[in-house]
Amino acid sequence: MDHLNSLDLKCLLDLPVGQNLQDHTMTLFGPILVDTPESFLFSRIVNIRSVFDFATMRSGPYAGTTHGAIGFVTTSVRKDKNWPEIQFTLAYLGIFAGVSEMLEHVYNIKSKVYKKYLQIDDHQDIRSEMDANIIAISLQRPKGRGYIELVSRDPFVSPLIQPNYLSHPDDVRALVEGIKTVIDLYENTTVYRRINARLYNKPFPGCEDTLFKSDSYYECFVRHITTTIYHPVGTAAMGKNINDKHSVVDSKLRVLNTSGLRVIDASIMPVIPNGNTNIPSIMIGEIGSDFIRSHWQKQYEISNMQRHFIYPKEDTSFYSKMI
Repeated sequence: MDHLNSLDLKCLLDLPVGQNLQDHTMTLFGPILVDTPESFLFSRIVNIRSVFDFATMRSGPYAGTTHGAIGFVTTSVRKDKNWPEIQFTLAYLGIFAGVSEMLEHVYNIKSKVYKKYLQIDDHQDIRSEMDANIIAISLQRPKGRGYIELVSRDPFVSPLIQPNYLSHPDDVRALVEGIKTVIDLYENTTVYRRINARLYNKPFPGCEDTLFKSDSYYECFVRHITTTIYHPVGTAAMGKNINDKHSVVDSKLRVLNTSGLRVIDASIMPVIPNGNTNIPSIMIGEIGSDFIRSHWQKQYEISNMQRHFIYPKEDTSFYSKMI
């Protein structure tokens, strides 16, 4: 209410709309260098054979993506060990001229920063290309909460979106532990030792003053190269009951203390799911459409007028054929 009053807007209903913003963040960690010719390198992939294989048999490197595996782990930060809060996505992406622009296009990582980190330029010789893996480390259950607010009375002015990424210390600790798990996997397992897997040994720009491969270095890395996966939820949360001060909608997705208004999207999730939000969002849409259809079916049911007046609070209106 205070926020609307500050913009000289009349508050008709005081609900926590725009609060409780949650999102999945991702730290793009690596590269992990490997001595095996199986990662995506421009000089290796972009050739006539690859194009021919895809055009004629839908096979070869163009038939897949650079993402090879996904896994989940639980860290010591999480007290409830029944579900993991870190997701790993392995990308077999090597180091070559143009990889920085690719990462900027896909993950919105500034290419000039990654070029400085990898010490590559636009005219890099193919002899300096390196096979590698890059691992996206995603925080599935962040404790930090953000918000969305208006900045103007003008509806065409974009709102302020403050996600508050990494604002909670446990979120940073979980990502750091996720990085250490990746390092242990690559450098201390038999399968990866066979291909001489090792972390790229240049410090990330801005983290040069920290001890390489220490917790403080990993925290610095997380704070420099963490981005969103575009899974925002929670700003119109469904509550436990009408008296829940954190709720905006009820169990049928109706905005509290209103009529004829529902919210049917990912914003009604009170807590972000421990995984991608696509399928839950589809489920919300399907259930929400069922609620609307059921409501209007009831409005045109032929029912007894007497029952309507005896039970006026039922979610059913009467309709008489007047016969």
